[in-house]
Amino acid sequence: MTIHFFIKYKTHFGQSIFLSGNNSYLGDNDPSIALALSYLNEEMWSVSVEFPDDFDDLLLYEYIVRNEDGSEIYDGEENRSIDFSLFKGKNFKIIDTWVSSGNIGNVFFTRAFIDVLLPPVAKIKSSHPKKFTHEFRVKAPLLQPGETICLCGSTQNLRSWDIEDPIILTPVNNWFSTKVHLEDNEWPASYKYGIYNLSGKKMIHFENGENRRLPRREQESEITFLHDGFVNFDTFLWKGAGVLIPVFSLRSKKSFGVGEFTDLKLLIDWAKVTGLQIIQLLPVNDTTAHKNHLDSYPYAAISAFALHPIYINLE
Repeated sequence: MTIHFFIKYKTHFGQSIFLSGNNSYLGDNDPSIALALSYLNEEMWSVSVEFPDDFDDLLLYEYIVRNEDGSEIYDGEENRSIDFSLFKGKNFKIIDTWVSSGNIGNVFFTRAFIDVLLPPVAKIKSSHPKKFTHEFRVKAPLLQPGETICLCGSTQNLRSWDIEDPIILTPVNNWFSTKVHLEDNEWPASYKYGIYNLSGKKMIHFENGENRRLPRREQESEITFLHDGFVNFDTFLWKGAGVLIPVFSLRSKKSFGVGEFTDLKLLIDWAKVTGLQIIQLLPVNDTTAHKNHLDSYPYAAISAFALHPIYINLE
């Protein structure tokens, strides 16, 4: 079984790209023995990996850009995975889009947003063909209630740009996903994602930018997975009101007057009553790093998890 990996990334001279994953074929997540990719063109790198025919593991992987000075840049996408136990006797092409770790879209997949601040993703029952050649995956964290992602394209099985009958994607593990079977005569093929209103049963609008393009399928038994990163929409970023407070500024009837962790529960109750959604603390951790006067600087937080003992409730 051969898996062909492709990553869209525009490098500059002296950079190289490596692939690391959760098995021995991809270096067991050890960056020092990660697989080197080959340069295809100014926007694409690739590598092909041979796996045993009975390989049926969950593949978790990431890309690493290595600069000429040896420093490394890690892909900001933490959910690249393919479950090969679902497929037998196939060859695979995986086409990934590099996601910068600084992409603001990553923020909206943290637990604070997923579990609390964002509305729940609409539940959708969408049918997929049993036989398919392509699986599309894309991220869209800031949809409004009752919205989902749809797909239209230039060929018959991509709905021939019919916005009245687009392909509806299903939310799966932070992605919106769908499977499509394309015939050999459906080339060249291009497509776009769109926002679909479930209650009104209509597409609201396509994503911005040029059409996305599908590479030609090389083998009849080949399945192509497309990780297309984030949808290209002019969406309004999330806004919320909150309060920023140092723990040492908290006061309650039972506290010793220097701020205590238990007073945070009272602050949370107050924030809920007043309609605030976020509490930002400054700081709650041990700032010891230099062991001199510089450690008195309260913003030099060395650990978000090492809670400072001065804030203990003595009772």
